[in-house]
Amino acid sequence: MTESSIVLSIGTSGTITTIYSDELIELMRQGKTTTTRASHVEPAPSGKGWFVDLHPVGGAKFWGFETRAEALAFERDYINRHSL
Repeated sequence: MTESSIVLSIGTSGTITTIYSDELIELMRQGKTTTTRASHVEPAPSGKGWFVDLHPVGGAKFWGFETRAEALAFERDYINRHSL
């Protein structure tokens, strides 16, 4: 079993922003939700490895991840670190 944490950002209008996780499903059933992509985690065109594309939030592309899990961890950390 792995430990995880969810970071919620609550705006002045009451809007809650977070990175999607299956752990949020029950919370999301409590009201209206909208899901918007902050980035894309995709296989590299060469078929070897993965990349993270943060262009939807004004970021760059980051290459060289051996596994999807590694790319997703980078994506999550980057977004949290830059308060996107």
